[in-house]
Amino acid sequence: MEMIRSLRNSWTYGAAGIVLLVTAFCGCANEGPVAGTAGAVETSRPALVVAERLWRRGPPGTDAAPAYRFEWRDGRADSPTNNKPARWAFFAEGHVYFEDTEGILWRGNEGLGQAGAQATHSPAGVFYAIQSNTQAGLESELFHETRSGRVSLGTLASVASLRPEGERVFFLGARNGGWVGLWSVDLHRSELRCLSHCDHRVGMGLPAHASPRSTDELVFRGDTVEWPGHPVISLEESAQ
Repeated sequence: MEMIRSLRNSWTYGAAGIVLLVTAFCGCANEGPVAGTAGAVETSRPALVVAERLWRRGPPGTDAAPAYRFEWRDGRADSPTNNKPARWAFFAEGHVYFEDTEGILWRGNEGLGQAGAQATHSPAGVFYAIQSNTQAGLESELFHETRSGRVSLGTLASVASLRPEGERVFFLGARNGGWVGLWSVDLHRSELRCLSHCDHRVGMGLPAHASPRSTDELVFRGDTVEWPGHPVISLEESAQ
């Protein structure tokens, strides 16, 4: 899912208040990502507001990601509760989630830890990874979060390329010493599942079938998924 979608806003001040004219918008009525170059957009309660797009971090000509300044109101105060520069932000499950320019994942004003991958959400909740150093090396603990609480789904050595599809989230992941393969999380059941290259280890040579380079390569047909260089996988059968 594309977390940052550009929009252009212009607004007119009148006696009755502020009239916001949006020329392009992500289409999020209640929950979802919002970003832009200037202006303010109320999408939900609390309101998620795009204040400005900040300059790119790093020297000119680099691939440093742009940063945005988001503000939001909690519905009880007249002033924004936060305005930290962020790489992306979305509102879901009653909270604003965002990653700051130092790579820390936040839920509102609460820092959750170093982001192991860009968070995402579906109708069944929010999915994210928190990275930490262990004796075995870097690990990312996976979490499923709803209004009723947070559930840990386990840890992996790497997590990348999150893609929500309905109540599932698909991503590229690997255990310590394992080969990168396709994983999924059923957010309705809070269930983590390995779908490909589950038993292949680094040092065993190349696997018989290719791992996806990105979840953008995934093609879904009914209850199956496939990508170039790999046979069809049934999402209803046991892990391959």
